[in-house]
Amino acid sequence: MKAVTPTGEKYRVRRKWLPWRRKAKAKDIDWLDGITDIGDDPISMIILGIVLVPLIVILMIFLGEFLLLLLIFPVVMIARSIFGKPWTIEVTRKRTLVTAEKVKGWSGSRERIREIGKLIEAGAVPQIAPHVPSPSPARDR
Repeated sequence: MKAVTPTGEKYRVRRKWLPWRRKAKAKDIDWLDGITDIGDDPISMIILGIVLVPLIVILMIFLGEFLLLLLIFPVVMIARSIFGKPWTIEVTRKRTLVTAEKVKGWSGSRERIREIGKLIEAGAVPQIAPHVPSPSPARDR
């Protein structure tokens, strides 16, 4: 859900589907747009070979990560349903995380997303959530 404050700030409130965020982005390979101007001389072919090998590796990483996501996604969804793991709701502004909270249940998370959206539209901007480290078991030394 996209929400806009009365002052015009735009926020995005959404449910986080997977427990991690993809690292690779398609914009990471935008620098390759100028390769189409390469001529027929041998030096250009060598340069193309030097650039093409990393490009193929990058594309294989993208494809591998995407296939891994396709395989893991159904397992994560079934595990969430069976074990009742809460959904993480994120509020972002300009792709920067503002706050996040966990809500149990699909319908509960949908309602909370709507509530947060209405609060933002009313001018109640969410505060940055403090980082709370997870408790670690005590160790005997």
